[in-house]
Amino acid sequence: MIGTKAMDKPILFQPRKRLALLANFYDNPKEFFTVSSKGQSASTYCRLDAIGRGNKSVFQMEAALRRGSLGIRDDLSYLLSHGRMKMFSLEAQRRAEEVCATVENVYDETVNRGDEGWGWGTIANKKFSDKTNRSLAMLCFQLYSMVGASFYRTSSSISYEHIRKVFPDVPDVRSETYGALSFYRQLADRDTLTLLFIRAHGQPDSVDIFPYEELLAKLDEIPGRKVMIVLACHSGALIDYVRRRDTADNYVVIPSTLKERLGWNWNEDEMLKGITDDLIRKGLPLSYFGDARIFSASRERQIAVPHLPFDVIL
Repeated sequence: MIGTKAMDKPILFQPRKRLALLANFYDNPKEFFTVSSKGQSASTYCRLDAIGRGNKSVFQMEAALRRGSLGIRDDLSYLLSHGRMKMFSLEAQRRAEEVCATVENVYDETVNRGDEGWGWGTIANKKFSDKTNRSLAMLCFQLYSMVGASFYRTSSSISYEHIRKVFPDVPDVRSETYGALSFYRQLADRDTLTLLFIRAHGQPDSVDIFPYEELLAKLDEIPGRKVMIVLACHSGALIDYVRRRDTADNYVVIPSTLKERLGWNWNEDEMLKGITDDLIRKGLPLSYFGDARIFSASRERQIAVPHLPFDVIL
């Protein structure tokens, strides 16, 4: 367990509806090197490839929130539609359905058998419509294994009505992010919890290309309460921006650093593991996370003090 137990426990908010936006602004698609046998550009694989730290964080959080499942059909459809093959959306969706249905069935059987090697072999021997779909199935199975999706099968019965993901390979990250928040504005009411999870590079006044003031103005338009988990340098500065707003009591902020500090990747990995493994999987309230004090292997200390006006189980 990382962190210390909270001092004065805030009142527990019990939402009737849960929405989540999981965003990776950390990875650079141009740095990815996986290329398919069809010669698709490396960037089209950004969202599914095992290399990206930001990608892994998004899928790890998703697996925890979905109780061990990954909603990767849309991700696969996007990959196929934006690769050099330029498939029509219906064809991309058909292929994504074929790949994901097979992977999910095999993965469920793999979990039941406790034999990951059996799953790899079964995927390889399945009949697919072509080699591209077989390669995609292997990639998706690797993703399930990489994030340890089976570990979250024992998580709580809490479910999210909608989970959306934003990856850095979309043409316009800003439009994709704010479009998702605008969609949630239509769905939410006063009893809704909206979770915004971001892994990114940060400055004292912004995370990636999003100024904190602008981001909070968009979130203020969504009814209900919000939890912001931001793994980025200087992310503690977000708390100052939140506290200056009349809506401050509607926000829980879990940053990975103090406002004047840089983040450490391995510390943020450990912090995410604490949130997904110690809290979400076990159904513990956020107050149990305490002050999120983290110690790295090199004995560097990274402290992230949360803004916690209310408590909630993610």
